[in-house]
Amino acid sequence: MTADIEIGMDCPEALLWYLAHPYTAPTPEGVEKNVFKCTEIAVELFNHGIRYYAPVIMTHPIHMLGVEKGVIHGSEWQGWMDFDEAFIQKCDGLILCPGWEGSRGCCQERQHFLDSDKPVLELTELLLLLEQVYDGG
Repeated sequence: MTADIEIGMDCPEALLWYLAHPYTAPTPEGVEKNVFKCTEIAVELFNHGIRYYAPVIMTHPIHMLGVEKGVIHGSEWQGWMDFDEAFIQKCDGLILCPGWEGSRGCCQERQHFLDSDKPVLELTELLLLLEQVYDGG
């Protein structure tokens, strides 16, 4: 695990998680692919009873409509990071999705959680933990 985790790990669905997934891509199709992959992961976590804030899928429609209306510009990366800061403060832990290492946003979010001594798990670690907790591991 990427952090020493004890509190709440015997019942991970009792925590509020921040789901960090890469968003930015070189093409609009790449962005849509990232949104779709994050949505697939969110569905899986939902089915496990995990509560989360997922900025990629929860703010993408706002971003796209804002760009269309001309009130949000495509390059407002820091503005979205500032927006998500409130959720970073409220969430109990971080789930890092595959590919996080190549994402400037995911790396920054990870550092926030580590600096706050909050749990940081890669998705595969969380899924393994869920299997152990609920299958008697």
